[in-house]
Amino acid sequence: MTSTLVIRAGLVFTGEREIEGGWVFVRDGMIAEVGSGDSPPADEVVTGIFPPPAGVGAAASLVTATVGIDGVAAAFADLANPERHTKIIVEPWR
Repeated sequence: MTSTLVIRAGLVFTGEREIEGGWVFVRDGMIAEVGSGDSPPADEVVTGIFPPPAGVGAAASLVTATVGIDGVAAAFADLANPERHTKIIVEPWR
């Protein structure tokens, strides 16, 4: 049985180009298509930010905020909106 998944993100980087409002269509665990606008129908659709493949970009470039321990609860709420934050670092000493 074929399984399909669409991953929607504000920005998709293919290794060659950036796609605003992009999506990745996965069939049986393999990337089948990448695009923007309407995606193909899929068994499951997820929206969010995912780490780039090894060797693509620096993780530090994804950091959008740093917080102390007292800011962790708000950070989780902020991360629910991928347009607002992508990666928040917790610095316990702050």
